[in-house]
Amino acid sequence: MLRTPANVLVGLLTGIAALWCCAILPLGVSGPVGPEAAWGQEADTVLEAKRAELDEILLEKDQPVQRARAVHALAGLGSPAAASAFLDALERLAERRAALEKRHRRTLTEFEPFEGFSFKDPKAWDIKKRLRKQLDDEDETLQSDSVVLLAFGTATSKFSDETARKTLTRQARASVYPQARRVLYAGLLRNALVDALVIGKKAMADKDQTVRLVALEALAERKELTTLPIALKGLKEKGWPHRQAAAELLQAIGDVNAIAPLINAMATDEGRMLQVYATALREITKAEIGPFPDAWKNWYDEHKDELVAKGAAGGSVRRAKKKADEGINYYGIETVSRRIVFLIDVSGSMNEAINDKPTDVTGEEEEVYRGLKIYIAKKMLKQAIRNLGEESFFNIVIFNHEIKTFAPTALPATQANKNKAFLAINDLEAVGATFTYGALEKTFQMAGRGVTDKSYDPGVDTIFVLSDGAPTDSDDTAAKSMDPEKVLAATREWNQLKRIVIHTIAIDPRVGKGGRGFIKFMKKLAHQNKGTYTEVGGDTKKAN
Repeated sequence: MLRTPANVLVGLLTGIAALWCCAILPLGVSGPVGPEAAWGQEADTVLEAKRAELDEILLEKDQPVQRARAVHALAGLGSPAAASAFLDALERLAERRAALEKRHRRTLTEFEPFEGFSFKDPKAWDIKKRLRKQLDDEDETLQSDSVVLLAFGTATSKFSDETARKTLTRQARASVYPQARRVLYAGLLRNALVDALVIGKKAMADKDQTVRLVALEALAERKELTTLPIALKGLKEKGWPHRQAAAELLQAIGDVNAIAPLINAMATDEGRMLQVYATALREITKAEIGPFPDAWKNWYDEHKDELVAKGAAGGSVRRAKKKADEGINYYGIETVSRRIVFLIDVSGSMNEAINDKPTDVTGEEEEVYRGLKIYIAKKMLKQAIRNLGEESFFNIVIFNHEIKTFAPTALPATQANKNKAFLAINDLEAVGATFTYGALEKTFQMAGRGVTDKSYDPGVDTIFVLSDGAPTDSDDTAAKSMDPEKVLAATREWNQLKRIVIHTIAIDPRVGKGGRGFIKFMKKLAHQNKGTYTEVGGDTKKAN
């Protein structure tokens, strides 16, 4: 294996640690983790065995659980030498992961021109199927590696030996791979023996924005008042996912000194971020005001003396630069987001009529949910787009056995673009299968690489998924059922650095058509991505 500068450092540290341990400790003395951490000849034998076990399966994509166990077995030795071997393995995996992510982006680019081709064009269809299989294989490897990287992070959080932790900390700064730095900083910040402020500052100084994001997420679990300066600095990050994570960190800390900065941040931000700030402020103040910057300023002015008495620094807060949008209500789910993608199921079953007893979740006429599901979907989608503010951006992903998009990227919600969308919606027809996996994949592809983009902005922060049936496994009219867990696992992989909210609407989720499994899938998809699930029509009482 080629040795990177980071690997050289690990090798030197391994040698120094081994010489130091052997020089001052008698054979058979137990280390800080357990009997396997004895720092003598017996420990060296155990270490080599654990190292060899991990090396053998480290890059085997089909064995994520076994790989994760091997990571924990090596780290469980707890010694500085074990930490060095642990880091060497992490560097190897991070190197492979970086190359795979690059190859996967290239495959997505190659696949895009063939998305619209069907089996009626045999040559293009063969290329499409080959690239589809390649994408699936790469996705499976990425998901498997994510399980193992999580194990590295969890193991990092459990090292109790001080020398080992110092070795891990040095490598967190030295590794050339942000994939490794993310794991190490996230693990260290979850290690109760580590100074959260010291390590947090190191992580927030990292040039890679993904490292800074996972650091803010990890600090929120510590809930330590000492990290308040880091959270306040995070509110000024360029990427909205970082500002969101910083607001959640302030919410977790719960200190009154966060109130004024959150209100000031709300005054200069927009869209879904207003709800994020409002939620943090509500948890700290217990005031129910909502995503309204000027209302929060008025509240602050009225309670300023009280807050100062509780230890707040005081000072004034700003008024909002511009009036906030009222947002939209889509099947009863409210959002103030300005960057939305609507996923609409147009499979053959959408031609069926809704039940005789429609559920009115929007407060409008009951007739809105009468008729064919495809007509209901069209009407509700047009209504939501009609209500978007002028500064919003939107797109539509239409899916059955094929995936189609209204536009290559999200468009500004001008009246001209809304009119074009209305015409496109009018032309929708229900036919074929339900390739939910492909629809979500395409949406996340349009959203970019999240905080890994140079723009710092994924362009999408909210997704609505409307469907009436369980996902199928390929873009073919004769597709078979797909395991919903595959869709959920892939979505977790795509969304881990994007923080996109996914709301789901199950239309006519009847038990007789596999309704229980479908409802469970839609609920999980929303819950795992911090969204809301709702049902429209169907025998929903029996399905629950």
